[in-house]
Amino acid sequence: MRLIGMLDSPFVRRCAVSLQLPGLRFEHEPWIARVSGATRPPAPAAPPAPRPPPRPPPPPRAAMGAAAR
Repeated sequence: MRLIGMLDSPFVRRCAVSLQLPGLRFEHEPWIARVSGATRPPAPAAPPAPRPPPRPPPPPRAAMGAAAR
């Protein structure tokens, strides 16, 4: 198991202690901010959002004028 984060973070320290108490093995990997040339691969692109369904046609209008008589 890998614990990723800086040990100066209270959350990461708490996780490390919680893993050590029951004797679980883990390796600590400090978080490194991404800069150009970083060793981590870029995050995958999010899939495109689905298209909304088409709008229904407007309701028919009542005939007005001479045609309505």
